[in-house]
Amino acid sequence: MTTHATILDALLARAKAHGADRALLQKLRGRWAETSWSGYATAVAEVGEGLAGLGVGKGDKVAILVDNRPAMLYVDLGAQAIGAVSVPVLTAALHDDVVDVLRRIAPTVVVIQDTAWLDVVLASLPNVRHIVHVDTAGVAAYQEPRLVDDASLRETGRGAGASIDSLARRASALSAGEVVT
Repeated sequence: MTTHATILDALLARAKAHGADRALLQKLRGRWAETSWSGYATAVAEVGEGLAGLGVGKGDKVAILVDNRPAMLYVDLGAQAIGAVSVPVLTAALHDDVVDVLRRIAPTVVVIQDTAWLDVVLASLPNVRHIVHVDTAGVAAYQEPRLVDDASLRETGRGAGASIDSLARRASALSAGEVVT
């Protein structure tokens, strides 16, 4: 059995050995969509570099208010890749509990699933630098300069040269003992 120092090392090994094989499966608009191992690693690199482009750095906290879906995984590992601390928050938790967690961790960036969480973040975290939204439904009604959509975040990452190789460089710079999640 092969062991890896970090989860990023494991992802990179899978991407190298099984690049075109299915890693993730998600139902979108009634159809199943596959993501390969290399696609998964590339998405993680894009999100990580996109977060870095927003000014997220080593030790910064990235709160994740997204249900279990590929976007959540990309943010979780992308934040770890740049040395940030990813903090997944249970979306099924009570409103007051979510607000308490968000206030305690004081995230630099919050990644949200939808406008219900956007309202919570806007009301409870006036100092958060950026809010990344995954679902775009209803977001156009908000005139909020801190809002960044997931596609733009990933485009920023691609513009910064995100790739499996850049992810490998980022991962190799991390120590297995660092707290990232």
